[in-house]
Amino acid sequence: MLPAYTSAFPPPPKYYKLYGGIAPQPEPPALPPDNATFAVFGEVRVANAQSLQQMFPAGQIDTVAELKKLNHSVAVNFLQLLDYLLTNPVDFQVKIGDIEQLVRNMNTLINTYRPHEARESLIAMMQDQVDRSHHSTDDLSKKVSAAKEKLRAVLDFEGMGGTAKAEQAASVTTEQAPAPV
Repeated sequence: MLPAYTSAFPPPPKYYKLYGGIAPQPEPPALPPDNATFAVFGEVRVANAQSLQQMFPAGQIDTVAELKKLNHSVAVNFLQLLDYLLTNPVDFQVKIGDIEQLVRNMNTLINTYRPHEARESLIAMMQDQVDRSHHSTDDLSKKVSAAKEKLRAVLDFEGMGGTAKAEQAASVTTEQAPAPV
């Protein structure tokens, strides 16, 4: 028997016995409690304080029109914020809260487009794959056609006496070669 260091498949090191069985799968993290705090852009927030006052009607709506309305409201509230900063700088937090609610509502409306965006992205990716496969198929069929033409040319050459010429060339080379000893 060959020593372990020269065999094709040496045995594993002795310490492999320290690691037994399959590692346990980590459990998914638990949901944070309602009063958990987290930081967003450096601002500490409380999880249950994220209640959104919906500023657009529920049900089927014209999302584009509602987004335009909310955008107009953000612009008006920003101008009011500037006015508050000039006249009464102490009360500016109220307007910032209003603008924040408007932006959150806009974000909520924009998120309704995510499934549509994902579907359209998937359609575009699949169409790209189909186009690439058609292109590859066309290239392959062109190469197969070229190979068939070359094969026909070779077969036509052999049919016109090409085989006799090839045999004659082979016999000339064998006559010139020395006889085996």
